[in-house]
Amino acid sequence: MSRLVLHEPLSAGMDRTIVIEDGVIASIGRHAPQPGDRVVDCTGKWITPALLDLHVHLREPGQEHKEDIETGCRDAIAGGVGALCCMPNTEPLAFEPATIDHIIRRATEVGRGVKVMPVAAAVKGRGSSQLSDYRALRDAGAAMISDDGFTISDEGLLRECLAQCAEVGITFAGHFELPGPDGLPNEPIAVERACRLAAATGARVHISHVSTAEGAGIILDAREDGAPITWEICPHHLLLTEDDIERLGAQGKVAPRLKTRRDTEALLQHAIDGEVDALVSDHAPHTDSEKSRPFDQAPPGMLGMGCMMSVSHKALWDKAADPDAWLRAVELWTDGPWSVLGAEGPKIEVGAEARLALFEFGETTVRPEWIHSRSSNCPYLGVPVLLKPWMTVLGRRAWRRDSLGRLAPLEGTGDRS
Repeated sequence: MSRLVLHEPLSAGMDRTIVIEDGVIASIGRHAPQPGDRVVDCTGKWITPALLDLHVHLREPGQEHKEDIETGCRDAIAGGVGALCCMPNTEPLAFEPATIDHIIRRATEVGRGVKVMPVAAAVKGRGSSQLSDYRALRDAGAAMISDDGFTISDEGLLRECLAQCAEVGITFAGHFELPGPDGLPNEPIAVERACRLAAATGARVHISHVSTAEGAGIILDAREDGAPITWEICPHHLLLTEDDIERLGAQGKVAPRLKTRRDTEALLQHAIDGEVDALVSDHAPHTDSEKSRPFDQAPPGMLGMGCMMSVSHKALWDKAADPDAWLRAVELWTDGPWSVLGAEGPKIEVGAEARLALFEFGETTVRPEWIHSRSSNCPYLGVPVLLKPWMTVLGRRAWRRDSLGRLAPLEGTGDRS
């Protein structure tokens, strides 16, 4: 293929140009276009490493009518996501090495360059008290162990789970809610238990989709005391509250549920202050028929990957009204989540594989054309934002959105979709 040249002219005769050759960054700086170069005018665009989403439901195997690896990766690309961790609450649960291997192979075949890192199930089936073989799952390529979608409520079983995770050297990413005094799912009770058991076993524990001010406070206190804890927040727990449920109906039903304005304000401040490790979409596709049911009968979950940077930036900007809100958002979708996995993400430097996300600033709104999932349960349609995903580069492949936000391969970049 021809070289891909991302050209951004600057003032005083200078420019900032990234030249990509055979999927690798060949140079950064001034560049005189050569015959055959595929030059893309990036004036006014922001270029970041491709994003990492730690919490995605791809639904394959077993629920492909909602999403599969191919359509999920398509929506990831639309949002600037170059890597993702997919949750194990598939049908059946992803507790066998063969299932982990299947997901990785399928992603290699149909993922268009998105790095898919499966998360393995902690137990051998919903309601099971038999732990999976964590060493075999790690060796098969599992990125983490999780009970997301099938919470381990028994403390003794969770303790043994964490002890085995510590022995194998793999992180446990948990959905931490337990029944409270009112019978409703209670996050602080479960988070306190998780932090206590992490300290006792030495296991690395990642607290998924934190939604309460109290839960966040418990985590920060535990980290101050040395517990090996990391944590994440979803954009919907920064931007939406329980007051939005009447307007959204079942589209606003998620787990953990939407909380109060006090909770969102506290979580936003923790994100701005650099006290949280990652933002995640918790991308959870459901069919229109499922989401059209009465609220108490509809499944929880909403889409997020195609617009997650846009809406999370909006939430941080509305709170801080500071240009640094953009830099913080980038960190929470790139270096932060990679550090949770104990790994380094893609870099924008000469010799590195080109894995880039480009964003366009300007007042706009989230549109249906932004969504490239098999499902459409997105609560953000019509929400005003200040930036939109514009282009994604994954090695030799590149895609760009048109003025409406529709995604298409960039001509001449070798995309095989």
